[in-house]
Amino acid sequence: MRPTTGLALLAVGLALACGSEDPTGSGDTTVASVEVTPSVGTIVSFGGSLQFTATARNAAGTAVSAEFTWVSSDPSVAVVNVTGGVSGVSNGVSSVTATAAGVGSNAVTVTVAQALAIVLVTPAAETLIAVGDATVFTATGTDANGSTIMDEFVWEWSSSSEAVAIVDADGNAIAQGPGSTSITATTAGISGSGQLVVDPVPVARLEMPESVGVGDQVSVDGATMWDIEHHMLSLLADGSLTPVDRVRCVLQFVRLATTGDPAQPTAAVLRKAMAKGIPIQIRDAPLEATMDKTQQAVFYQWLYLALNPAPRRFHQLAPAEQATVHTQRETAGRRFRDRAGRPTVDGVELDVDFARIALVETGIYVSGDCRPGLDFLCAKIIGQKFLVAGLRELPLVEAALKFLLCFPMTVWTSKALAADRGAAEVEEPDLRLAIRLIDRTLGQIPTSLLPPKQREVYDWVMLETDLVEAATNDLLVG
Repeated sequence: MRPTTGLALLAVGLALACGSEDPTGSGDTTVASVEVTPSVGTIVSFGGSLQFTATARNAAGTAVSAEFTWVSSDPSVAVVNVTGGVSGVSNGVSSVTATAAGVGSNAVTVTVAQALAIVLVTPAAETLIAVGDATVFTATGTDANGSTIMDEFVWEWSSSSEAVAIVDADGNAIAQGPGSTSITATTAGISGSGQLVVDPVPVARLEMPESVGVGDQVSVDGATMWDIEHHMLSLLADGSLTPVDRVRCVLQFVRLATTGDPAQPTAAVLRKAMAKGIPIQIRDAPLEATMDKTQQAVFYQWLYLALNPAPRRFHQLAPAEQATVHTQRETAGRRFRDRAGRPTVDGVELDVDFARIALVETGIYVSGDCRPGLDFLCAKIIGQKFLVAGLRELPLVEAALKFLLCFPMTVWTSKALAADRGAAEVEEPDLRLAIRLIDRTLGQIPTSLLPPKQREVYDWVMLETDLVEAATNDLLVG
């Protein structure tokens, strides 16, 4: 093969034209015309091929032997070899011609247009350990050779067993019961599947504080816990409230519903009344609280740890390497605490600073469709995953407040992602990615990872102050 010249790819080969050579016996082997067949072709996958044939003829129309030079007008779309074989490279249209003895052929049109042949669903296999837990499946279409098709497909999602898990139109699967199910994405009659196993881990009896503080604890049976969860879910589903106010309602409900002994019959009546009355109060009460310096230090330090988990093999590193990683994380953590410079998210330093992030609009949380965020909160409540911290269960108040802190952390993260891509406002893809980043470390960050000063005051700030509401206000209104 000769090197590419300009935009055309040249290939030269020697071919004997179809038919006998000059049957008239005139001896005329001068090439007068060249014809390439077929006159048009379509390739439906990158790497897919078509074979074209060139025929040289003399003035009498008799086929003669000739050496052909093959040319593709756009080698970025299709390339041609010395025998007229054409391979697809990218979607588009190219013309292929053959030349012999300076005589050019007709131009044949080659169209490369990927056709959907395979649907890949990721993850290929996933396991959830609690009813109500959720995971996200995504689908990718490829051609017959496995090259990704960049077109936007409309996927129809289904679960082979909705008793095990249900899946919505966006591929969000929520565990319903133990077992195994296939999560399938279909478009244009072509499907692909991933396997989802639900293997619930029994949740022990809940230890609930007697008050909002961390005082004496009382055991609460499953029925009482489910009643509390039911009201939390109903508040998150209240369509008359903005997404922000729904979170504020849950926050207020948890504080009030766990005062005294929640197992008493009268407590159930009070919870029902509070679930109706709190939305009325919240609806007419604007966000006012803002974080003080102590709250800011705790919030942003915790946010850094949530977004930047320690490397998985940190403990396998040599001591010197551990020290280097530790120093790097301390430096990045201080930037978060002081909101100085450019933040690190998922181990990568963003291209924007904290000041730019603060300018991003957050209408999706105040008046827009924040359904993915609310669905995330509901799924964690149903599955009671928010009650777990490492290998132990948390008291309800502590668990709920740490869990609800995910909301302002998601707000900040979605603003950062939007700013990093140059957008002026948070959009749903920013929200979804922010949820995935925050969800990775939910219940997995021990307080011991905080710097000493923040560690000492963390429990007090979390349990005795309005950190969730103050952080939310700072990020949405302040």
